[in-house]
Amino acid sequence: AIHILSVRSAILTLYIALFFKLMELIFRQKRWKIGLLSVVLWAIMPVLAYKTIPSFKQRIDYAVWDFNSYKQGNLAQKSDSERILSLKMGVEAFKKSPIIGVGYGDIMDEVGRSYATYFPTFDVREPHSFWLFTAIGTGIVGVFTFIIAFFTHWWLEKRYLISLFTLLHIIILMINSVDFVIEGTYGATFYAFFVGFFIAHSKSAAN
Repeated sequence: AIHILSVRSAILTLYIALFFKLMELIFRQKRWKIGLLSVVLWAIMPVLAYKTIPSFKQRIDYAVWDFNSYKQGNLAQKSDSERILSLKMGVEAFKKSPIIGVGYGDIMDEVGRSYATYFPTFDVREPHSFWLFTAIGTGIVGVFTFIIAFFTHWWLEKRYLISLFTLLHIIILMINSVDFVIEGTYGATFYAFFVGFFIAHSKSAAN
């Protein structure tokens, strides 16, 4: 269902989550045979999906075409090309104040100045990465502060031993590289709900 209906970042998340669980099956549970067989199936699955699911094939083909078009210098406003360009302009804005950032309220102003300098005819888009967006606004100091806060409750009371709790953090970290999960209401609610659920679960299990 995810191969048919979801966007590419969700499909990538599926494969990362499956790989994590397979590594746990092999190294923690010591189920080597079923684990290694599952890894082979995990590697074959996207190939089979590409061959048999038209919507999945179309997503992959479009991404390859768009990226090749971008490499050839065709910067017409297309989905992936615009995202790559937004990241490049975000990096330029980040260079203005890499240590403490330009301030959250001035992020888009600085990004807009980068667009005006290098690509004045293009629409200004926010850098499509939570990490880069945060780095522009708060600098390296802010990014490291966020990472510490993000992992503190994951580390406390050995909650990293709860595999689904760890997997939640892996997913959030990965998706935030290409999107703004925690910036939006739905993403923040999703994250807060499952963090609270797993913390409550770990406390009840300890009791």
